[in-house]
Amino acid sequence: MHIPPGPPLGALPDVARTAGSVEVPVGATLLLYTDGLIEDRSQPIDAGLRKLRSAVHADDPAIVCQTVMRYLIGNRPPIDDIAVLAMRRVDSRIGT
Repeated sequence: MHIPPGPPLGALPDVARTAGSVEVPVGATLLLYTDGLIEDRSQPIDAGLRKLRSAVHADDPAIVCQTVMRYLIGNRPPIDDIAVLAMRRVDSRIGT
């Protein structure tokens, strides 16, 4: 599904939004993040995205966030604000 990009939520009044949905399989991890995690003005954005993809694996959400932050940010002070949220879909019938 392709949803065209738009301005950040709340940035402009009365902007029409497009809604969509995607199926997240049981066991999959969904990672949401702000651009500060992957942007480095000295490199193309694709380099940050490749690095992020190599760091993310389906696992406990806390471990995913720790791994991503350690791999992409490490000990350096962030240049921009960073927010990272990981969610893992479990099978509600058996709790895993």
